[in-house]
Amino acid sequence: MASGADRISDLPDDVIHHVLSLLPSRDAVRTCALARRWRDLWRSVPAVRVAGDRGWASFDALARFVDSLLRLRRGGAALDACDFDLRFDGAFPGEELQGDTWIRRALRRQVRALRFAVSTHPRVPIPLSDSPLVSHSLTTLELRGVQGNDQVLDFSSCPSLVDLKMKDCYVGGLEMWSPSLKHLSMTYCVFYCDYRTRMDFPSLVTFKFNTNTGRTPLLETMPSLATAAYLFNRDLKWCSTFSKLKTLFLNAWFVAPDLSALAWFLQHTPLLERLFLRVSKLLILCVLVSTPRINKTKAVHGSKYVFDGTDIVSLALKGSQFSTYVGVSGAFADLTLRQY
Repeated sequence: MASGADRISDLPDDVIHHVLSLLPSRDAVRTCALARRWRDLWRSVPAVRVAGDRGWASFDALARFVDSLLRLRRGGAALDACDFDLRFDGAFPGEELQGDTWIRRALRRQVRALRFAVSTHPRVPIPLSDSPLVSHSLTTLELRGVQGNDQVLDFSSCPSLVDLKMKDCYVGGLEMWSPSLKHLSMTYCVFYCDYRTRMDFPSLVTFKFNTNTGRTPLLETMPSLATAAYLFNRDLKWCSTFSKLKTLFLNAWFVAPDLSALAWFLQHTPLLERLFLRVSKLLILCVLVSTPRINKTKAVHGSKYVFDGTDIVSLALKGSQFSTYVGVSGAFADLTLRQY
């Protein structure tokens, strides 16, 4: 082979597309200057990755690039992923609904996995327009630093959506709904202080709800829920029974003198098999004692750990018909059982 031959250009288009999809979109577009063959390859790269605002002359330059990037994509080219990671030292410098416009343009390009993350200082969520998100292709959605509303939080117009993550968001709605969603994670989100948000996800299998503020949402029936992680502050009576829940993660909020919150969860999860407790100062061991035919001592499962304040205690919980016991031990002394 002659010296200096362009071996990369001899690769099939799908291989080059894969390589370009790993790059920030700004760098992928720059490859158009390499040779004639590369001139339009960026227009059908299966991933869009935009980071800002460092490296741009101004926010307007970033906005023009993103607008052109989405507008000039080759029609019919699959868009597997679209990732916006926008970090600003001050307030969001664009128009109020600039981010909303980019989200909806990506949806019109039939993106399958969309991540839109905005970080500002001070932290102020940017609003989304008061209309539903519509996509038959979207399967995964991650939102960070945005403000929702009742229309946006109605995901029924995204019938393929199965995975939703929200972080540092202002919920801004009285109802969240999706008939297809299977995995939901909400962390550091703000709910209304005066009203409960109704959450209706009949197909939900896993649910992580951690370090959120405002009133506890009203959870509708989730018949398929199998794994959950919670950090609730109050109002457990508004939550439903989780008839298929098998794995549960709980944080330090349950360390109350009467352990009533922990007991509530154990009483409303009849098929629970695995329970993970993250505790801070007091080690709490929870066990389920199986049917009366099984000796109670043998039914107690769990391990003792040197506790440093951040460890997770993992316990195996067996049996569908059980009495609920909670054991409390501060210095790994004799385990005391209390029946509820």
